[in-house]
Amino acid sequence: MACTSGQPQRVTLEATLSAGSDVLLAFEEEIVPAHSVTLRQWSGVLGSLLDGCGNSGSNSDAADNSTGACAEPGYQTTATTITIPMEGTSKQDWLTAMSFVYPVVPQPRVSWDNLEVLLTVANKYNMPALLSRAGMFLQDNTQQLTSSPGSLDFAWKWITLADKAGLPDVAQACITRCFSGSQAAAVVDACKKEVLVGMSPATCCHLLEALAQQRSAQQRMMRPGVAYCCSCKCFRQMRAAHQQTCGSIAPGTLRCLVCQNGTVFNTA
Repeated sequence: MACTSGQPQRVTLEATLSAGSDVLLAFEEEIVPAHSVTLRQWSGVLGSLLDGCGNSGSNSDAADNSTGACAEPGYQTTATTITIPMEGTSKQDWLTAMSFVYPVVPQPRVSWDNLEVLLTVANKYNMPALLSRAGMFLQDNTQQLTSSPGSLDFAWKWITLADKAGLPDVAQACITRCFSGSQAAAVVDACKKEVLVGMSPATCCHLLEALAQQRSAQQRMMRPGVAYCCSCKCFRQMRAAHQQTCGSIAPGTLRCLVCQNGTVFNTA
């Protein structure tokens, strides 16, 4: 690749898409060029549509098959191109996904800002390689998930999205991580019944098992003679009842077995 002053030459997505394109993707009023070979490689859905349109991946072949009309309404063929409507997907979301498909420079990175788009687009168009990359980012960053609804890294948002995107293993890894950290009680509190709607059986079972284990751990810990964190929910729930029967709670040095926090009180 040519360099200028020691820096790699910038390669834009727009220029890459326009060079030698033989497919047009229609987003409402906007058209985005594409390449049938790339679409076949990356997307099972679009690859199947191209097969149905009689496009074998080159301009010359497209011309030979220009009479092979697509079965679906809205799909158009000409002597050189096929136009595919991209209903329900925005142009910007598609371009975000394509920036990870085409060799643009500089290469983008998966982040919390683009993760939802990548999961949604990759799942909708059956793009396993892109879906795997997005899932890997989420699985590698489960420690950043929080119990705060509305936050960018809200645990239940990503658990639900990963599961609906066909990544139950990633969703279950998020559940396991969230239920084993210091925010376990808060994550449980933030779990609403809507989370279970549409959840895959495997992930639903994993979630129910995690909830049962969390509840069992709290019940085992909430009794005299056991150390509790001074700030976690398990301590707050039992403190009033314990003080009524046992008096004051003296500081101790044991670790809370529920939230793994080292600042605890010994209730013995």
